[in-house]
Amino acid sequence: MKHLHELPHSEFLKLSMFVPADYLGDGLYVSFDGMYIILSAERENGIHWVAIEPPQIHELVGYFKKIAEEVEKQLADNFN
Repeated sequence: MKHLHELPHSEFLKLSMFVPADYLGDGLYVSFDGMYIILSAERENGIHWVAIEPPQIHELVGYFKKIAEEVEKQLADNFN
């Protein structure tokens, strides 16, 4: 069985409607095909998507944690 990211773009568009997606806001959707996080956004010329592989998911989570720590520090500095 192929994951969505392995399909040609035309096939991805046909099948992506069957993978549940959550709306993140600002036209961005996120879904999970069992291995990859898939970000998608509809634009004038079609749907643009990115399949994030497991190692990059790990890196992205680390980035989010780093940003969260920076925001917390800024908030703490503003209230002290």
